[in-house]
Amino acid sequence: MAEQLIFPGKVDWSGENPGMYLKETADGPFVTLLSFFRVMISPFEPFALKLPPEKSATGKHTMLSVFAGAKDGVATVNGRRLPGHAVPREMAGRQITTAFLAFAESWIR
Repeated sequence: MAEQLIFPGKVDWSGENPGMYLKETADGPFVTLLSFFRVMISPFEPFALKLPPEKSATGKHTMLSVFAGAKDGVATVNGRRLPGHAVPREMAGRQITTAFLAFAESWIR
């Protein structure tokens, strides 16, 4: 049976959550708790993806991410628009384009 690349379920949010739980001594109580939870969200069909090494860009890493496709993309350098536009692309059985957002992308070897 082939490995499932798309995680089942609906992605409600994806983001980063750096935090610090600080104590004055190792066996003492926590005296400072800090969390900065930055949530990235898109209502346009994000999906959780797991690509095994043989399907990842490096060929050496398992890649975990939450993808949201974009309809088009524009690149400008010094105010000058560069040529080209996004075209349809298949990603693990999903139709997106070559313009996308990849949240929380992790490359694991």
